[in-house]
Amino acid sequence: DGFHESSLRRAGVKSPCQPPAGSARFLTRNLLGCGAEMTSLTHDQPKLRARLAPLPLRRLQLLGCEGIIVAYFLSLFRYKIWFVTTAAVLALTVIAALLGTVRVRGLLRDLWPIGLLFVYLIAASFQSEFSRVALYWSAVDSIGMVVAALFWIAMRNNSSADIRMMFIRLVLISAVVAFGAYRVLPTMSRIGGLSLMFYPLALPFLWTEIIGGRHRRFALFALGVMLAILFLSRSRAPLGAALLVLGLSFLWIGRTLMQRVKLGLLLTIMVTLIAVILMSIPTTRYIVQMFVSRTIDQDVMWGDVYVPAEPRDGARESLEQLVKERFLDAQPFGIGYGTTSEHYLRIYRFPLALHNMYHAWAFEGGVFGAFIFLAITIRHYRALRKVQQIARTMEEELMARSLLIGTVGVFFIGMFHQMHQGPVLYMLFGLGLGLKRRVWSDG
Repeated sequence: DGFHESSLRRAGVKSPCQPPAGSARFLTRNLLGCGAEMTSLTHDQPKLRARLAPLPLRRLQLLGCEGIIVAYFLSLFRYKIWFVTTAAVLALTVIAALLGTVRVRGLLRDLWPIGLLFVYLIAASFQSEFSRVALYWSAVDSIGMVVAALFWIAMRNNSSADIRMMFIRLVLISAVVAFGAYRVLPTMSRIGGLSLMFYPLALPFLWTEIIGGRHRRFALFALGVMLAILFLSRSRAPLGAALLVLGLSFLWIGRTLMQRVKLGLLLTIMVTLIAVILMSIPTTRYIVQMFVSRTIDQDVMWGDVYVPAEPRDGARESLEQLVKERFLDAQPFGIGYGTTSEHYLRIYRFPLALHNMYHAWAFEGGVFGAFIFLAITIRHYRALRKVQQIARTMEEELMARSLLIGTVGVFFIGMFHQMHQGPVLYMLFGLGLGLKRRVWSDG
């Protein structure tokens, strides 16, 4: 699968399910080449046809899923452009499924709770004071179910190496988008735009590729690009999430002392080089100073350049106060999905949407919406833990680890941004459940 097992052994990662030497299972695997899988292919003709089908449509479906995230990056210029891309990829995937190129068995069984969440939000919208707004946003954002399904199919039908390369390409593409966005909109608040929400999920996969993949140099270069954009972004939540994910990857992937020392030195050299480059260019130096000023909430003086501290965001504070005051009154069905801006408009004379994913589920969706989302999260976590228990190879086990670590990063950003209205959250759920289905069905 394009992964170096020896590199993983040096990193201290053990195979989770290697059968005892001399056992019948051991002989089957080593003499027949995973004989259990061969038997299932021999006697299951639909599965055989799916595996031997021409690859272009299957690969095209994966590239289409990649295109959804690229379109999400570009939504900085054209809002919700990724909706159109998702519809196109859905049409392509339906064709591929009808031709037997991709396997979709088990899709509804795995993803029905996400569909239940949006059915509930649509039903609850009728009791909202702003029922039309709630119904509109519940129906529009239900495209998250489609995104989860598409990435479930992508994970189910492609190798782990292909998925990691997808993340590497997306990080590099995001750098091009970030540069173009800065050239077009030099006054925008965050360099990197919406790609910042994607980085914490991508980082563990880059780390895994650096540990033992065949494209270590590309992954290392992508990691450097990601860190540079995060430092230039002036956005604290994505940088904090990325550093948290980086620390977890460092602790959980690559456990030997020598491995830690090597990667620690490599990261130190990389961060130092990035800092030197950014501080050597006047434009980027000023941006970094703005980020430091925003982070420490103080004025910054470097040479003859003065950067004042960023003023407090009174609108955000008043939004938090609104949620606190009306939270109990909104239960049990919530005020209506996506209607917080209408309530804010009534009080403060201008609209402001929620910037907290958990407020969206618990305040706008009520206690039942929060409960359904919690059930989806628990199901996602149990699926990945199950993969760690039944994984046939080190690579599958590390894919589960990467997704678990990425989950921490995505949920961290969810405290500060509306992750529920973008594809990254549903991409995460689709990849996790798709990995479990792939390992469970093929093992």
